[in-house]
Amino acid sequence: MKNIYLFLMLFLPWLVLAQNDKFTYGVKGGSAFSNLGTDSNGGSPRIKWTYFLGGFAEYRHNEKFAFQAELLYNRIRSNYRSPYDGRRRAYAYNKDIRLQSIVMPLSIKYYEGKSAAFVVGMNMGYIARATAQSDKITNFYGTHDSFGPITTQKQIITNNIKNTYLTAFIGLEHHFSNRIFIEARLHLFGSSISKDDEKRFTPIIDHFIGVGYKF
Repeated sequence: MKNIYLFLMLFLPWLVLAQNDKFTYGVKGGSAFSNLGTDSNGGSPRIKWTYFLGGFAEYRHNEKFAFQAELLYNRIRSNYRSPYDGRRRAYAYNKDIRLQSIVMPLSIKYYEGKSAAFVVGMNMGYIARATAQSDKITNFYGTHDSFGPITTQKQIITNNIKNTYLTAFIGLEHHFSNRIFIEARLHLFGSSISKDDEKRFTPIIDHFIGVGYKF
């Protein structure tokens, strides 16, 4: 809860200052493509589609440079599969991890003309809830047609991970007008959310494609 208050304290001054002529604010949302790196059980991560939505405030320093703060709700999802090789390939282990996070991106924008802007910044994220669902095949006979029973276990893992994280990103915006724009962001690296030395949950990778509207 303290982390949520900290995020709000950092973002609220931007909303107050938005009354200044150099400030603009708006809303944005779109698709996110995420995973959590690798898994200690040997599972290979698969990128999963989720979404993000929220608001932003931008301070236009001059024609070329601007600073932007955002407050987003972001769903992060990752899936791991560990293969068992019999006469046909089967999956012995499947885990689906879902994180509900509040993210505050802080970025610097460089405008190239009126329609394009290059973005570089850092995300400060807070994980409000995390769940993991595991499906395990308990017996193996080598073919898809003769699996043993499958057991499913779902648990809340919010207390098993670090609730805060940082990620760096670069991005590109295309402005159709003074109000409507589209954007794409590529996240480069981030901090681990593992509490232990096994690094079961490695840095969050989360790419964005979205649309925004300035008021």
